[in-house]
Amino acid sequence: MKTNNKRLIVLIAACFVTVFLRIQDTPMPLDSMIALTLFCGVLVRHPAIIIVPLAIRLLTDSLLWYNTGYGFYPSMLFDYSAYLLIALIAKYLPMSQYLKVVAGGLIGPCLFFVVSNLGVWALWPDTYASTLAGLMNCYAQGLPFLRGSVIGNFVFALIFLGAWHVAVAVETKETLAAVKTDSGSEL
Repeated sequence: MKTNNKRLIVLIAACFVTVFLRIQDTPMPLDSMIALTLFCGVLVRHPAIIIVPLAIRLLTDSLLWYNTGYGFYPSMLFDYSAYLLIALIAKYLPMSQYLKVVAGGLIGPCLFFVVSNLGVWALWPDTYASTLAGLMNCYAQGLPFLRGSVIGNFVFALIFLGAWHVAVAVETKETLAAVKTDSGSEL
């Protein structure tokens, strides 16, 4: 395979895993959406890569809406904004890739929780009172979802990072073997 093809396969596989997990009809699914966002923000160097997780979210929201009638809701702009914020923070934090992914696997879901629940509270006035107590109630009601998000995103962030680095190692080995063959001498 050509250089970078294995990394592209890892990116595509991460996208498929994320789509699969998002469209599952289970009470507390593991989530890898934030892990995909971190993966793209930290490891993929193309500046337009943030479009990938946002497109995956739009695709899965559309599939959910088509299958269930639920997928689009008033506060979803807050969700998309949280993904964009997570990707930008991941891209520009001066840390190692490993630390970004590990920290992001823990902090990303918390940031998403705060931003998305703020959107629910602000844009669903019939559900939560427009008071500080209403906001706290909104956050309290979202806590069960936060647990699954933290666990899933931390696990998948590590899986995606590991798969990416295996792909890079294999590509490097193949490149070195090709250089060795072309030069006819040992490196």
